[in-house]
Amino acid sequence: MDLSDARWRGDLQRLIDTLARVPGLRLKQTSDKTETLATTPVAPKSGRKQLWLGMGLGVFGLIVLSLLVEGNKAADDSRAQSGVATQQQEPRVAQPVLQQVSPQQEVSNTAPSTPNVAGLWRSREGEIYVFKQEGRQVQMSTEFNGQAMGGGRGELDGMLLRLAMSFNINGKVHAANCDMQIAPDLASMTGQCTSRESTFAAQLFR
Repeated sequence: MDLSDARWRGDLQRLIDTLARVPGLRLKQTSDKTETLATTPVAPKSGRKQLWLGMGLGVFGLIVLSLLVEGNKAADDSRAQSGVATQQQEPRVAQPVLQQVSPQQEVSNTAPSTPNVAGLWRSREGEIYVFKQEGRQVQMSTEFNGQAMGGGRGELDGMLLRLAMSFNINGKVHAANCDMQIAPDLASMTGQCTSRESTFAAQLFR
């Protein structure tokens, strides 16, 4: 808007009226709540240039403030719409990745149907178990501190070894049945044994 010395009051009043119609802006009154900016005395001619510069800066600040308010409101509306769209969006399900496996790889990654358990095994307590195997049939003997403790026999069912054992502990014979699950790397077997007296966990390592 053009602000001229010749029609200073009218131009200033039109500027005030225009700004008053901007949404979010309110006409600020003086301390006595009766005079507006349009009714303030006209500055002396020598100071009008400074007054005009101050008014210009003030109007520019009001316009920038209005733009910031509108921009923030638009950003809030955009974020709200984005949040609604995100909530309404259906979850994406990851598609499985198919990988071709050669027959040799499939055989190497699969544990043998009848594992080889023959050899020397130990428990965490220091007991030594010696297994002998013929096909699925297994025989076992055990010793502790160089003294024979007992033995047993069992049968392999895939990677599961079912054992029937008897031990001589302090002159008393104890019988137990054990189901031992053999690890895929054939380096350990873990299971549970049940005797007449109790049920206990068992674990053997090569």
